[in-house]
Amino acid sequence: MLFISMLFFLSAVIISSLVKNYYSPDKVSKRLKSEIAAALSNLETEIKKVAVQNTDDKNAFLGFLGKNYKDAFNQKGIEILVYKNDSLKFWTSDVFAAPFVNKDSANFSLSIVRNGSGYYLVKQLRVKNELIIALQLIQYNYRFSNQYLPTGFYKSFSAPDNAGIELSPGKYNINSPSGEFLFSISYQQPFEMAIWLQYLVFTLYITSFLCFILAIFILYELLINEFGRKWLFFFFFIFDVIILRAIQLYFRFPADLYQLQLFNPAFFASSDLLPSLGDFLINTLIGVQLSYLAFKKASGNTQFASINIIFRHLFAALSVLFLITIYYFLTQTISDLVLNSSISFHFENILSLPSMSHVGLLIIATLLLGFFFIFEVTGKILSAFIKGARLFIYITIPAVLAYVLYTYFSGNFDIVNSILLLFLIIILYFISVNSPVTIKTSRIIVVVVLLSALATYIVNNSESIRENEKRKILATHLSDARDNLAEYYFSEASKNIKLDSTLSGILSLAKSENPANDVSSYIRKKYFSGYWNKYVVQITVCQPDKKLNIMPGNIITGCDDYFNGKISQFMKPVSVPGLYFLRQSIDAMYYLGKIEVKHYESGVEKNNSIFVEISSNDIWKGLGYPELLFDTKNASSDNLFGYSYAFYYKGELVKNVGKFSYDIDNIQILKHKGENEFFVSFGYSHFVLKVEKNTMVVISKEVPRLSDLISPFSYIFLLILIMLLLINLLTGSLLQWNIGIYTFRLRLQLRL
Repeated sequence: MLFISMLFFLSAVIISSLVKNYYSPDKVSKRLKSEIAAALSNLETEIKKVAVQNTDDKNAFLGFLGKNYKDAFNQKGIEILVYKNDSLKFWTSDVFAAPFVNKDSANFSLSIVRNGSGYYLVKQLRVKNELIIALQLIQYNYRFSNQYLPTGFYKSFSAPDNAGIELSPGKYNINSPSGEFLFSISYQQPFEMAIWLQYLVFTLYITSFLCFILAIFILYELLINEFGRKWLFFFFFIFDVIILRAIQLYFRFPADLYQLQLFNPAFFASSDLLPSLGDFLINTLIGVQLSYLAFKKASGNTQFASINIIFRHLFAALSVLFLITIYYFLTQTISDLVLNSSISFHFENILSLPSMSHVGLLIIATLLLGFFFIFEVTGKILSAFIKGARLFIYITIPAVLAYVLYTYFSGNFDIVNSILLLFLIIILYFISVNSPVTIKTSRIIVVVVLLSALATYIVNNSESIRENEKRKILATHLSDARDNLAEYYFSEASKNIKLDSTLSGILSLAKSENPANDVSSYIRKKYFSGYWNKYVVQITVCQPDKKLNIMPGNIITGCDDYFNGKISQFMKPVSVPGLYFLRQSIDAMYYLGKIEVKHYESGVEKNNSIFVEISSNDIWKGLGYPELLFDTKNASSDNLFGYSYAFYYKGELVKNVGKFSYDIDNIQILKHKGENEFFVSFGYSHFVLKVEKNTMVVISKEVPRLSDLISPFSYIFLLILIMLLLINLLTGSLLQWNIGIYTFRLRLQLRL
């Protein structure tokens, strides 16, 4: 078993090393140069094919393009543009935004261009009055990043997802076969393997660790055969496993394992013992292994008869108390998994869920399987230690009452959890009475059904609590669009801008519009990047004589006069000097910052006003395609997909977004609301937040259907049965797969 453990461990190390070596920057650069050369050669061939066609015969040429390039962009990432007299006449796809072209234009002058949808290789050929452009997509470059818009390099180029393109020279430059610089590769994020490779590496590592634990168990079995004292050595074995797991967790070994996405605390984090989904899954798998080994050691035990009857009854009572304690921690752990994670537990459409949700489902099923084995071990102990229903009642009822009292006074009491515990205690009684060596199918089904129902109830209840808390936060964010972190960053940027000697020098030379734009670009790049990318930031440098043309209306006004008037009429100051907030905003943020910068011209001190406009980039808040325009790169944005919300001012509806149709006044809302913040009406759950005396925010979400609520049950039930079958297949027939009905009376009732 130790050899198998080492084999799995080395397999994981080798796979991880090979993948990382394949995607090392040097290897990627070398491959890209070869792939770019092949792509340029292919574009040259495509241009020649197009050039020999007669574009004057429009129908024939369109037929040629349709036959050869109808799906060229989808299949190869290639697009053909044909200009005639500098006007675009033919194109094979509408993905690339074709620019205006003339003989003096700089468009397509380089071998690579950046377009709204991506970076493209360019090949061109001018034939008389025609210009033929062949484009090859290299990397997607959409403004938004979400599940609907592709990202990364095109499939023809073997670069990792964390690689980006820079049009300026860098450390890893990519040149054409002729030596012309095309672009450089940058790596702003750490490398991550493909998700299926991550799960493969995780499976190999955890299998190695489980095999290593099994090897230790085999060693302890040899000691048991030599010295006896089975349960004492088994407790020592459990202690050793806990120490090994603690060492692995503390040192985060192996390092490759803890670089996987499963160990990202953004998906789940609860405590030092459960800092990530990956650690959670490892702990549950180890727990199942230990509980199964305990179940295996408890099977067929005949050493209890010699124990004193008092100690037997005491041990039976402690085993029941231990089982109920495990039951309590089981319910709390499943609840914590839902409440402390960012993954979805809506299993009505399981195939569309992200992989992390599947991991969460596996953790829940594994927890229940571990409890199943502990439940069976307790049944074995009770069948050996106590006889008779009266003694069973004397032992179990006080333990159940202790559970009810503890949960009640700790604020965790739940009537459904308590009822399901009573059902499990009843099944435990039948186990103690019959004491079969193997587990019958009937008992397996009944217990697994109860455990699946328990998990389904906890998941739905916890998901409802989490969703309600999320709705409270969303309503708070909607009612107060201010960003405290943005205000702090602006304060720091303002201080640094005033002390920037380079900026002062640029301003002293900026006497026209173009240099002023250079100043804006300099400030934007140096002081308003990174965190500010989540907002639309516009910087205007106001020189003493600068005029603005305000549209619509074509009004000419002074630059300083325009912004100062805007501040005095519409804005209110915040705690940061020079920063103002739009008091008329409802659910969109708008700041206007004013920074006074001094510089010298010919020894004379002069002042320039720099105005910074910061506005929300949250297009999903309005109508249109909210999912398509939601940007996952903006991690702090509130995703309101699936929600409807409304603003009421002085009892009247002033704005509403979403599917739900709100009343034009809030009379019915106040009537339904009563004393509670949440209420259900017309198939929607509504949360009402009173912002101030005259302003109210209502945020609503459709109530889940019954089929949605029970959907986790079937998946959890099937997953537990599959894992039981797998264990039975790997370890031998400990499970008796036949229908075992306990009494003749019950058999007769089922037949009738």
